[in-house]
Amino acid sequence: MKKYSDEERVEIAKREYYNYEKGNPVLIGKGNLSIGYVADFKDKATGEQTYVVTDKRLGENPSIMELASVKKVTLLYRGSTSPMQILNNPVDFFADWIVNDLPMAKKIIGFDLNKTPSPQLQSSAVTLRETLKKYPNAKIDMYGHSLASMNVQHAVASIDEKDIPRING
Repeated sequence: MKKYSDEERVEIAKREYYNYEKGNPVLIGKGNLSIGYVADFKDKATGEQTYVVTDKRLGENPSIMELASVKKVTLLYRGSTSPMQILNNPVDFFADWIVNDLPMAKKIIGFDLNKTPSPQLQSSAVTLRETLKKYPNAKIDMYGHSLASMNVQHAVASIDEKDIPRING
């Protein structure tokens, strides 16, 4: 598997904000380096938005053998919708900032002692666990910016100990 430079990793992380469709290649550099193909896009009511990128292009209904042949999956967890986008994406803004970010900030500061993770943290953990199950032979890379960095941290903390060696980065 290719080792990415720090600059390439930053480019990969920025791809979480692109608008891809299933089957699209995810390219970095000057468009000459593919990290894989969009296999799925999770756009959940919790505000979680995650691209599932596999190292090979999969068919519409991949077989168990196709899924097992995937060796690398990259999860691109999208961060909070910008406050500048409130008019364009009010539902995303509300889910990110009101339902997730503000309650987490209250917990971090210590104003809220409830230890329950936000809905988006919980659904992001489900996405990782489902991905590990769906692609049983794949190593997993995860990227997240802003709120999504907490999604990644919570997701990794939620997996079974036996799956830890499958987390690549």
